[in-house]
Amino acid sequence: MKRIISSILVCMLTLAVVVGCGSGAKKGPTVKWSGTVTIEGQPLPSNAQGQIIVQSNNATGASRGDQADIVNGSYSLQSVPKGEVTVSFNIYTTAPAKNQSDAERGLEDTTNIVPDRWLQGVVDTADKNDSAKNFDLTK
Repeated sequence: MKRIISSILVCMLTLAVVVGCGSGAKKGPTVKWSGTVTIEGQPLPSNAQGQIIVQSNNATGASRGDQADIVNGSYSLQSVPKGEVTVSFNIYTTAPAKNQSDAERGLEDTTNIVPDRWLQGVVDTADKNDSAKNFDLTK
């Protein structure tokens, strides 16, 4: 009897894992965005690195968000959740460390260059594929 119960529990657990984590899980509708990111109308500095992050504001949506690196001021997002989203940015510059002992160890200083009003993200609507979704981060 114990063996039958154990077998049933193993089967149920296996089924739960397959159903919950399988590739057949439904995802909400998404769109593709690509474009450029500038600050005050100017290209990002050559020593800048960054990411664009898009999060769904719809708590029931199966697709929660997408993110991509910003390379030479450009980005490409493949799975932006349709509907209201919050777009945020993480962009910083690097320079050799000012502290001599840090510099000798190869460390760098980083500076966040995202204007304050963009730090918490901005609300936008993702309703279509957009190959020219540009963001100018102004103060």
